[in-house]
Amino acid sequence: MNGTTYLITANEGDAREYLYDNGGNEELAFIDETRVKDLKLDPTAFPYADLLQQNEQLGRLKASLVDGDTDNDGDYDEIYTYGTRSVTVWNAATGTVVWDSKNDFEQIIKQRSPLLFNSTNDENNFDDRSDDKGPEPEGVTVGMVNGKMYAFIGFERVGGIAMYDLSNPTNPTFAHYISTRDFLGNPENGTAGNLAPEGMVFIPASQSPNSTALLVVTYEVSGSVQIFELGTQEPNTSVEENAQTTGLSVYPNPSKDKVTFNLTNTDEAEVIIYNSIGTQVMKSTFNASLTISKDQLQATGVYFYEVINRGIRTTGKLVIMD
Repeated sequence: MNGTTYLITANEGDAREYLYDNGGNEELAFIDETRVKDLKLDPTAFPYADLLQQNEQLGRLKASLVDGDTDNDGDYDEIYTYGTRSVTVWNAATGTVVWDSKNDFEQIIKQRSPLLFNSTNDENNFDDRSDDKGPEPEGVTVGMVNGKMYAFIGFERVGGIAMYDLSNPTNPTFAHYISTRDFLGNPENGTAGNLAPEGMVFIPASQSPNSTALLVVTYEVSGSVQIFELGTQEPNTSVEENAQTTGLSVYPNPSKDKVTFNLTNTDEAEVIIYNSIGTQVMKSTFNASLTISKDQLQATGVYFYEVINRGIRTTGKLVIMD
């Protein structure tokens, strides 16, 4: 772009693993990773190793087996983990990083799926991946849509696809998030939609059978394929826009007594409420308005709600106080 060649990488975070030895025999010849809880840590460098290696701390985090034993005495003086959870733009000629998305992906997922944030691809569990490798950006492709260059990044675990505007390659901007996963479905019986985007192919409008840019996505866990038309309408990019479309209001929030879900339409709606660890605590259908008392939720604290109305899913946070 503008005379400069760039390279874009999806940083999934996979370690090196070789299944064949020098003789071509199939065996686990080399593996680069383990979990922090399984590392033998140097007692001087890590005096609180027992605490650090608990699953609730760093225990489940993947770390390198190759690096970290600085004095070659058989234990690890430093812990090395590998870059993941982001997409990076490089200057292809110099190898210089010109931009990285950092924690963008998890911020996007948190806004759009707070009830099942960082879920894995075959179970609907809240925060299942934060202490491992997050959403795992698996693949990336680029393409021109209506005169703009975009990057498309697929998240292997949580299942969505992020779309970034590459008009300025040194400062890309988030444009859209696509997900056809159904968190109300069951991944085991095939009712959870499309799971684990693995491969993506961009078809430019000039080569498309309908003269519209297309994104073809294959999904590893659900064994499905989807084709998205690109550039045919303005994307609905925010939770707030969903709420405006259905006319949803939730008040008072925070609340000490009761909370009311109100819609500006009378079509049947469903509300599901989860506690802070993702366990469903109630589910109800209503038309136009529903009031929930503090006693129905049984405890004070932070909850997450999900309202489905007119085919639109809107999520948000609910705070119940003493």
